[in-house]
Amino acid sequence: RHSTLFPYTTLFRSAELAIRLADMTTGASGADLEHLCLTAARICVKETVARADDSVPVIREEHFRQALHECFPRTKDRASLPRS
Repeated sequence: RHSTLFPYTTLFRSAELAIRLADMTTGASGADLEHLCLTAARICVKETVARADDSVPVIREEHFRQALHECFPRTKDRASLPRS
């Protein structure tokens, strides 16, 4: 999971975030993790556009937490996601 998430989170300047996300997504497939990262990016861009902000969007942990809720809505304990 670390290796799947790391390329995404290095773009966001946080290797520590990749480690935390990997720990929170035990059991998720590579496709699940990619979907999570793309969803977090979409949330970030949507938020930036809504603010009419011209700055470069930076994906933060809060975007990943929102993406976790969106991608895995039925998972009560996000520390242990079911296998796909």
